[in-house]
Amino acid sequence: MIKILVVDDEWIALDILEILLGEIEGVALAGKCVQVKEALDTAAAEKPDLIFLDIEMPGMSGLTAFERFKEICPEAEIVFVTAYQQYAVTAFDLSAMDYLLKPVSLERLVRTVERYKSRQGIKMEPVEEPLSQGRGPKVKVLGSLEVYGETGSLLAWRTKKTRELFAFLLHQKGPVYRDRILDSLWPELDLDKAQTLFHTSLYQLRHTLKQGGYGQMVSFADERYMMSHEDLRCDADELEQLLAADRNGKRAAEALALYRGDYLEEESYAWSEMRRYKLRSSFLEYLHHVAGQAKGGRREAVLRKRIELEPYTDSHYRDLLLHLREQGSSAAVDELYRQMRDKYMAELGIEPSLSLEKLLKES
Repeated sequence: MIKILVVDDEWIALDILEILLGEIEGVALAGKCVQVKEALDTAAAEKPDLIFLDIEMPGMSGLTAFERFKEICPEAEIVFVTAYQQYAVTAFDLSAMDYLLKPVSLERLVRTVERYKSRQGIKMEPVEEPLSQGRGPKVKVLGSLEVYGETGSLLAWRTKKTRELFAFLLHQKGPVYRDRILDSLWPELDLDKAQTLFHTSLYQLRHTLKQGGYGQMVSFADERYMMSHEDLRCDADELEQLLAADRNGKRAAEALALYRGDYLEEESYAWSEMRRYKLRSSFLEYLHHVAGQAKGGRREAVLRKRIELEPYTDSHYRDLLLHLREQGSSAAVDELYRQMRDKYMAELGIEPSLSLEKLLKES
């Protein structure tokens, strides 16, 4: 049995990896930790075979903690997990066994475990595919807009309007008239100035996409502009397909990992509000449905995600408190209630409901 330690500063990320690892035969969770110090203590006690380590951790980064883990359990292999691909070269310079880019898929995780199995008793050699990330989305619009080129590098936009023009054409999923583009992106400008800025932004957009290895993706025909989606895998599209197909919650971990935030949340484009609302509503409905069916770590991850999205809904806390109590996690019950109380007092100036306090005392 392969003993695995998972380290990440987000409980949701820990729960997702626990769910995915539960789908793989021959592995056992030795612990999941949100703090590096706690993880180092756990590593010393459990001597895991494999450590999944988030890079961006408060206090001590995963890159810094790497050497500490190797001192404590030198036989353990370390896999870096992060949302940012720019760390790949540094990770492999440290001789990490593998590098996973969030959201982590089950298929990609299985490959990592199989790689570990093949390396047992074999002296560590340089990893042959340092940028291999499976089939992750090349365009991320959940939370913030991120577009990755063919080499895996994050595209940099010349101007904010060039970035918004890309997002708008991607959002349309089909041909769109120029006047509609102008009204959406430059509503406050007169027609001549808006047209000038549009053509400048369009030139810059095509240039950026070409540099990223995508070639000519924006076409013009029948007085309308359209962006080709053939080479662009988008996380929002994948999530919508998943929500429509997964009615039994078997792909809950994948859904939780994909939903990094609301649709174009950080950009807050006015024209994206309707899809943002619809996708959020569909995801919350999915979580409610899955919460009634899931068990163990899968259920805990779903319940925590509901709280993340609706942090002032008492019933969400009640469901998670009851679940943690059923699991015998009294310390987790106390910690969750403390977090809720602190949040309510700091942001709302009120105490949690008496019913929740009574539930806590009953535990």
